[in-house]
Amino acid sequence: MGPVLSLALVLLAWMDAQDRRPIDLGSMRSPPVRLPAFTSSTPRFGLFLFGPESDVRVWAVLDQSQADADDYDVLYLDLDSDGDLTEPRERFLGTRVEQKEQMSRRFVIGEFWPRGSKAPHQEFTITWWAPGHVTFRMRWYGRERTVGGFGRLADEKLRFGDSVANAPVLVPGCDQPLQFQRRGDEPLQRKHVEELTVLAGNPGSGTASFSFIDARSFEEEDTLVATLVYHDSRGRSRSKRFEWRDSC
Repeated sequence: MGPVLSLALVLLAWMDAQDRRPIDLGSMRSPPVRLPAFTSSTPRFGLFLFGPESDVRVWAVLDQSQADADDYDVLYLDLDSDGDLTEPRERFLGTRVEQKEQMSRRFVIGEFWPRGSKAPHQEFTITWWAPGHVTFRMRWYGRERTVGGFGRLADEKLRFGDSVANAPVLVPGCDQPLQFQRRGDEPLQRKHVEELTVLAGNPGSGTASFSFIDARSFEEEDTLVATLVYHDSRGRSRSKRFEWRDSC
C-alpha cells in the first residue's frame, strides 16, 4: 500500500473578503423574545445567522398542526429578525411531497429580506424530511445558490434541536470568507482515490450544519481560489493552485 496522501485545502481569496476573527457560533443562540403557543409537545428549533458579523438571528421553529401528527407541517420563521415569532405572516404551512417513497413537508418562503441585508434573498425553502432531518436552499442576494445542511459523512443529517440551547446554527451565503469541507473520512491513499468531494461554503454549529455554495452560480467577476497541498511519493511537499469554477 502506498503512503497516505496528506491533503489540505486553503481558501486564498473570495471576492473582496477580508480577514475576520472567528465567530463563536454557539454563543449566538440568544433565545427568541416571543414564541407562539405550540401544538406539538416537541417543537424543533434551528437558527440561521446572516450579516458580516453573523449577528442577525433568524429563528426557525417546526411545529405540528395536530398534536397526534407524525410529521411537522408548520414552520415559524422570524422574517424580520426581531425575535418575535408570533406575527401571522411568519407562520407557514408545509406542502406534503412524496418523493422516491420518502415523505417531506416543503415550506416555501420565497423572497426573504433579513434585517440589514442590502438586497433580498430569493427562492428560500426549508424542507422537513421523514423521519426527521431538515434541508434548506436559497439564492443568496438572488445570485449564489446556497444549500444545507451537509455533514462530513453521507449519512449525517441536519436535525433541528429539541430546545433553543440545542438548536443547530446555520450560516448561509457569502457574508463570511468561505471555507472548505471534505465529504468522507477515509484516509486518502495514493493510487487508491477515485473521487474527492469537497464543498465550499460556511460551517455551522451542530451535526451536518455546513452550508454549501454552488460554484456554478458565482458571478463572472467573482474569483474563488484554492490551493491543494499534498506530499508526493518521495515525501516532498507539493501544492497546486486553481480557480474553483465547478460544482463539487
